[in-house]
Amino acid sequence: MKKYLLILTIFLSAFSVHSQKSDIEYANQYLQDGHYEKSIEYFSKILQINPKFTAAIYSRGTAYLRLQKFSQAEMDFTNVLERDEENTKALLGRAICYRNMQKYQEAIRDLDKAVKLDSTYFECYYERANIFYHLEEDKEALKDYSKAISINQNYDLAYYGRALIYYYANKKEEAITDFRKFLSIHNQNDSLRAGSERVLNYLTEED
Repeated sequence: MKKYLLILTIFLSAFSVHSQKSDIEYANQYLQDGHYEKSIEYFSKILQINPKFTAAIYSRGTAYLRLQKFSQAEMDFTNVLERDEENTKALLGRAICYRNMQKYQEAIRDLDKAVKLDSTYFECYYERANIFYHLEEDKEALKDYSKAISINQNYDLAYYGRALIYYYANKKEEAITDFRKFLSIHNQNDSLRAGSERVLNYLTEED
């Protein structure tokens, strides 16, 4: 009898691990495919079994962020940071939440820490530049957009942000250069592209 109980225990344990592995695969696939609600459902199921699974907490936070559920995302990223205070991806994720919740100083604090931990994390410079731009601190925003570009010369959104600063500062040639660079590498047919094309046409028609 004890032998059969031991076999049953081993089987159930193996089934649980296999089931959790399948849930992880499903959750990650849903996240990758943009099915964020389903992804959250599976990550939450995983976390019921293993509440300390940091990767699942972070990924669920990312799904919440994609859905613009900033409070829920911020809680997950904070949970990650309580376990690993030097997790730069979680710092960036939480900073984006803070920015959208208009907690600008908290966002800057997280981004300051992230770039101190990883000085090549160009997305953090870009996000901090966005905050400075919103706060009308154009000098600091320009510095961070330029830093992001120096690290990743194909980072389209940083060129767009810097082009706007140059445009409103009446630095025409610099704005034209950055708008052109943005358009050369931005492959989405969206409002940013359409707006940039209009501004660029306006600037070049003045000549």
